Amino acid sequence: MEFVDPDEHIKVQELLKEVLTQGFEYNNQYGMVHKDGTRINVNMNAAAARDADGLYVRTICMITI
Repeated sequence: MEFVDPDEHIKVQELLKEVLTQGFEYNNQYGMVHKDGTRINVNMNAAAARDADGLYVRTICMITI
């Protein structure tokens, strides 16, 4: 969340909740912030990784510009 535009934090948190219930979320548009402070728009795909027993392990995100 450190690189997510502060105006987008709630939207990204909702995405991550959906990932936990649905298992994935694709083609979501967000604003992120470079280290120098400039804002860029990105596309984020996210999926929940689960172990052999189906227990949540981590969330995997792919971000493209």
